[in-house]
Amino acid sequence: MLTGRYVKIEMLPLSFKEYASVNDRKQIKEEVFNNYLEFGSFPYVSALEPDKELIQHDHEGLYSTLFIKDNIQKNGIDNVTLLERLTKFLMQNIGCKTSSKKISDSLKVGGLSGN
Repeated sequence: MLTGRYVKIEMLPLSFKEYASVNDRKQIKEEVFNNYLEFGSFPYVSALEPDKELIQHDHEGLYSTLFIKDNIQKNGIDNVTLLERLTKFLMQNIGCKTSSKKISDSLKVGGLSGN
């Protein structure tokens, strides 16, 4: 019933120093840093730690709601599977040089095309 209505909350990710200070458990600094890299640095994540399954569920909810649903509605996307596969490809290849040919080849392997 509240689709399209929301309260805007400006939120920045925590710096590693802030993230580490929230983490009051006695962990090795390297472990805290690895968690920071793996789970992200939004303030809510530090409250969920060390429950990896709960953090994963939270991230999937954010991805589904903020990225997929918003893009489908705002851009009138019909092929949701294609959008999800494209997004997954780009996230898996972050930091790599990506070309339209690599994207196309990846989608064809999965039985999809950009048409």
